[in-house]
Amino acid sequence: MTETTAPDVTLTASAAKRINAILAKQDGAAFLRVSVEGGGCSGFSYKFDFAPAANADDLIIERDGARVLIDEMSLEFLRGSEIDFSTPAGLGDRLFD
Repeated sequence: MTETTAPDVTLTASAAKRINAILAKQDGAAFLRVSVEGGGCSGFSYKFDFAPAANADDLIIERDGARVLIDEMSLEFLRGSEIDFSTPAGLGDRLFD
């Protein structure tokens, strides 16, 4: 497991606040896991899950108490991304840019 303060994927304060609020309602969940899987229009899709603990190959991104896990394989696709939270008019919640 790798923990970093200057990751290849960033987490905004807004996303950290929303992640903390969501995790507070999930029994046994200490992390939000973000991964990339085969499927979707472009051949890949994003997946969001809750996890009680990190795996050995996980990158841990932490901001304001919110902790996000990304496995090594998914990191290759997510490198340079920013995890953000916003509510655009008419579109509902968004948690990824």
